[in-house]
Amino acid sequence: MKLSFKSKFITLSVLLFLVFSLYNAVELNAAGSKSSSRYTPKIKKIVTTRKVATISWTKVSDANGYFVYRRAYGEKKYKKIKTLNSKYLSFSDKKIKAGLKYYYRIVSNRPGKNYISKTGTAISSNVPAAKLKDVKSFVAKSDFVNQLSWYRGKYKLFAIYRKTNGSSWKQIANVKTSKSVGTYIDKSATASRKYVYTVRPINVVGVLQQYGNYDSKGITPYLGKIRTQPSSINFNNLNATIKWNKVSGADGYLVYRKFGLNGKYRSIAKVKGTSFVDKYGSTFNSTEKKAKLRWSYYLDDSYNDLVYTIRAYKYNGDKLSLSNFYNSGRYKAVTPTIVSANNSAIKWTGQKNASFYYILVSTNGTTWKAIKKVTTKYKYTLSYKINTSAYRFVSVRAVYVKDGSKYYSGYDTGFRKDQRKYTGTRVLYIGDSITWGVPYSSTSSAHIFSYPWRVNQITGVNYYNPSIPQATYATNPSNTSRKRIVTDVIERLYKKQEPLKNSNYLSSYPNYTGQNLASFDVVVMAAGTNDYTDNRKISNVSNETDTSTFNGALNKIFYYINEASKARVKAGKKPIKVVMNKLFYSDGGYNSDGVYGVLGQLNNRFTMKNKVGYTLTDYQNAINNSINVQKSISDNTLLFYTFDTYKYCNSSNCRYNTADNIHMNRFTYSQIGNGLSEFLIKNRIIG
Repeated sequence: MKLSFKSKFITLSVLLFLVFSLYNAVELNAAGSKSSSRYTPKIKKIVTTRKVATISWTKVSDANGYFVYRRAYGEKKYKKIKTLNSKYLSFSDKKIKAGLKYYYRIVSNRPGKNYISKTGTAISSNVPAAKLKDVKSFVAKSDFVNQLSWYRGKYKLFAIYRKTNGSSWKQIANVKTSKSVGTYIDKSATASRKYVYTVRPINVVGVLQQYGNYDSKGITPYLGKIRTQPSSINFNNLNATIKWNKVSGADGYLVYRKFGLNGKYRSIAKVKGTSFVDKYGSTFNSTEKKAKLRWSYYLDDSYNDLVYTIRAYKYNGDKLSLSNFYNSGRYKAVTPTIVSANNSAIKWTGQKNASFYYILVSTNGTTWKAIKKVTTKYKYTLSYKINTSAYRFVSVRAVYVKDGSKYYSGYDTGFRKDQRKYTGTRVLYIGDSITWGVPYSSTSSAHIFSYPWRVNQITGVNYYNPSIPQATYATNPSNTSRKRIVTDVIERLYKKQEPLKNSNYLSSYPNYTGQNLASFDVVVMAAGTNDYTDNRKISNVSNETDTSTFNGALNKIFYYINEASKARVKAGKKPIKVVMNKLFYSDGGYNSDGVYGVLGQLNNRFTMKNKVGYTLTDYQNAINNSINVQKSISDNTLLFYTFDTYKYCNSSNCRYNTADNIHMNRFTYSQIGNGLSEFLIKNRIIG
């Protein structure tokens, strides 16, 4: 059979291609055989797994095709393993054996000549799988994402794979990391789909990339659709109790905490149940924050900008899946404290996380309505000019907007501005730090959050408050750091001298202008807790004169006040009225090591004995006994009244309102002021 010219040409071309192929096979095995030109292909990358090597190379112009040659380690000759046409620029060799080393060359065939690449070395991968750590689901900037984490080991490049149930693995990213735990955030995830993730390390040596093994089961964000929000939070003596609802299928929960709405969450606990107590008063690492806990930062809970959130977790073997969470978290909706109010303006404490405020008014103190919404940035105190002349009561409520919902604080119902009519009454306050004011290290803050200030705001009385922080009624020669009310305040006022001050604190207020005991209509006394901590002896002798004892100091104090009252009566004035505030409840006792005032520790001093065997109840009983003795000997020249403080601060509510186990927060001080104002008016002590 004769061949046509066309058939002869095709046959000749094939024969020539085979000849060139044979020639090149021989050349590849000849020592030092090379070919260099712009038509020589370059191996770009070799990617290996345990059983596959994929070689890719550069394109050669006008090439008829490419030949792939391979030589295994220990073999002397290259063998052509694949012939490809010019459209192919990569080849996957699926016939390698795990753990062996191979050498590859790519030959480009052009008319009349073949061009041989340099050798590319491939080592089938023995890179171990990376250990998966966890996968978290959450919303970041309104977008749902899954975050995968794994332990890096010694490799720095990783391939991220994802699949849905029933599908095959698909590589979605490469990630470089030098951290001990690598992370990848999948921003293309959707909350409605269930994903499985895995990761494989890549060892890079020149053009060689060895893809390691991988966890074929992967890890699934089992709780990806769930967001867990704390259902409640209570602050209690530098502790925060967070509670939440159970999540079906969860193995446990992680508790996160941050400072302020714009802070960064940090995981602080891993728990099995649905509640956790954060003892932040004793667990903060920062010396500065611990110092702030004692005073301005955390003494008042309006300064408390701690935010908590919860996320559920579930284990799959040693791998962890974490649920979505509410970034807004939960924090305390603090009730604003009224600083001052009249018919034209109102001033109140700013709340750190509040979105806005409502100004409230009432005619009877029972039915309230909002007359103004005030949106403003946080400041220590806020004010707004508004006409409230038609209403007897005013207040402010904070509103917190989170996740599209509004949360409301409480509001003070006791600020009655129509009772400011007792400006003719002069009141003297004798006490320690609780009467001196909220212990903030600022002139602008201390006095306006004391209960004497609140009484003045409601009643208009003219008052003088030379109370001294850390002062005791009794003297104590062994403790010279204490100021003594009996000698440093009462005796000096009796002698028309200015009372002493505690140099570690602010000056007393208002300024001394020649006041003396006889010039005051009312004396409010509130001290004795420091006598408890100073271990002053109690004496039951009615005529005790030793002022180093509790009763001896009280007897001396009452003597000076009674003498001043007699002088008033002789001058035609009314006797001095003495209001004895019952000792304030607190939890600041000694711990088992004898250390006093441990932050966050609950020790009811009314039942806990001091070092000389007395409870605060014993000191209160001693005050009652001294009052009864004075009533029997004063011939009505000294009138006594007792104001009960227990309803404002007790073992139930003050554990939510105190911070350093002794002092109250600003709102509690204001409520004491409300109550004392009503007490003074109702019993006609003022006016």
